[in-house]
Amino acid sequence: MNGVILAEEGRVTKNKSKKVLSKNYHSIFKNCIQNIKLSGNFEEDPCHRTYCGRGRQCVLMAESGRAECVCQEKCRPSFVPVCGSDGRFYENHCEVYRTACLERRRIYVVHSKDCFFKGSACTMSEYNKLKSTLLEMQPKALGSGERSQQRDMEEKRALVDAMFKYLDGNEDGRLISDELEKVSFIQRKIINFRVGRKHGLSSPVRNNLQLQHMCKLRLINVFLPFPPLFFSAVANILWREEGLSVGNMFYVFSDEGITVLQPSECEIRRHLKRTERIVATYEEMCPKGEGVSPQRCVWSSAVNVREKYVYVTQPLQSRLLVVDIQAQKVVQAVATDPFPVKMLYDKSHDQVWIITWGDMDKTHPTLQVIPQASVGEVHHAIRTTFQRVTDFFIPPTNLIITHVRFAFVFLKNEPAVHKIDLETFHRVKTISLKNYSCIPASMAYTHLSGFYFIQCQSKSLLGAPAQLLVDSVTDTVIGPNHNITGQAYVSPDGRYVVTPDPRRSKLTVQTVSFQGELTLNQELDESISVSDMVFQPSFTESNQHMLVAASGSGSDLLFADLSSGRTEVLRSLKEPLAAQAWPWGGANRVIVSSGLFGQYLVTPSVESLFILDGKQRTPHCEVSDIKRANTVVWVGEV
Repeated sequence: MNGVILAEEGRVTKNKSKKVLSKNYHSIFKNCIQNIKLSGNFEEDPCHRTYCGRGRQCVLMAESGRAECVCQEKCRPSFVPVCGSDGRFYENHCEVYRTACLERRRIYVVHSKDCFFKGSACTMSEYNKLKSTLLEMQPKALGSGERSQQRDMEEKRALVDAMFKYLDGNEDGRLISDELEKVSFIQRKIINFRVGRKHGLSSPVRNNLQLQHMCKLRLINVFLPFPPLFFSAVANILWREEGLSVGNMFYVFSDEGITVLQPSECEIRRHLKRTERIVATYEEMCPKGEGVSPQRCVWSSAVNVREKYVYVTQPLQSRLLVVDIQAQKVVQAVATDPFPVKMLYDKSHDQVWIITWGDMDKTHPTLQVIPQASVGEVHHAIRTTFQRVTDFFIPPTNLIITHVRFAFVFLKNEPAVHKIDLETFHRVKTISLKNYSCIPASMAYTHLSGFYFIQCQSKSLLGAPAQLLVDSVTDTVIGPNHNITGQAYVSPDGRYVVTPDPRRSKLTVQTVSFQGELTLNQELDESISVSDMVFQPSFTESNQHMLVAASGSGSDLLFADLSSGRTEVLRSLKEPLAAQAWPWGGANRVIVSSGLFGQYLVTPSVESLFILDGKQRTPHCEVSDIKRANTVVWVGEV
């Protein structure tokens, strides 16, 4: 291409004279390059041989024709949030290195969750002060004649009434969450203007990079008596006070305390440190125990009580804590028998059931209950008459079965399950499993067939006895469930029963018809040592479910479509807690979903927490520096 020049008409000629540039240089140059490619005389693009590094891109300079590296103009849209070494929040790694290039300084990704804390650091008292100030300032804008006719309280009341009417879109006399959400979308007028030094203006954009040319100035309507800005400010304060933004969160319990996590934006909304004070007693949330160094929180089980409280056990403190969801504070510590390790919530009777061990060797296990768990300000644990309790099962409620009357108790080394009345706490019947030499380890239930699935204890994996089927109407043992062994998991609609086989690390799927017939459907191909399992609605097929299983010995996570049998494995989610590092029984790697129809899931590793997108079947983000977060509960709409 020696001597190639660009003429006014865009022709390509050979001449060693001076290059002539047209006014429409860029468009002509582009057309010429295309023509040269077609003619076969095009040399290799210099950018193909130039490596620019992260945050930079190669461009062909028009003046010299050489390849040069410049800062990347923009990043591909993706949301894998990370923290930069400058303490800022970035949507992905590309944004980190692009910002480093633009600011001409070194910025790297750090494994910390500090930058995930968004929003202001205002306390509730400061919010109250701001609200009062705004209410007092607004009447001052009125004329003195008008102002003298009203008392201060009347003015404030009139202002709040007007704001209420403004926000009450359907005029039904109530404010719902949808109406409050619209506060963020109040229309404002926007004009463009050129920024200059003499204006003393700057336009803050993401990561504090400044605009040098055009920016947008938002002019807020300030007409009296009710400017939208004022409504927006007061409404946001009311949103905080009334607790309308505390729902749809994961409550994560780790060594550092309690983390309230909003999954869609990977945002930490609140962090209660281990030194946080309990409201009722003013003692520390996680006091330093004997032999525990350094100071850290130890949890074992948590339950959501009607979206009002979260109850969580502290086995080393022989108590459970009550977290008020609206206030997002620990309001009470409830004393229990020593070493409370497991809780179940009975929605039908508003009761929290607690299994205690007595000591780490489980020598004095008991069963306790907290009645009226969602009401009242002071709660107490009541000891039941059952001793030597190893486990407890309450059939789950669903959209069809909304009330449960009976539960089942397992006693230590006893081949039987004891049916108890949840209203009276009395034993109703004992179902003997002696003929099958079965000491129960766990139970599951499907309302479609009315079958209970009982897992039997075993001294070795090779000699594990088969599951037993029990009829829920007659309370009689039907017999073994084929040769299936292990703990059964039932989908929310009752149509699928999935059992991980501990001997072969395989998953067996059984189908329950609407007539109640139980059939062996399939065995999933993927091998995985299951620690915990949850179900999500299928995002590709209606009225179907997908299972998600977490490995207890590796970094794998299994997604399986129950109707088709298609499987997909996510790998490299980091290693889970070792089984010996989680002495409280149950899963050493839990997986928790965001409600019955939720899209997101949470699962911990040793020192971090993964949020997963079930719809995309991909990791959504990783929140680092959250250690031993194996106790998680979801709080839905509040």
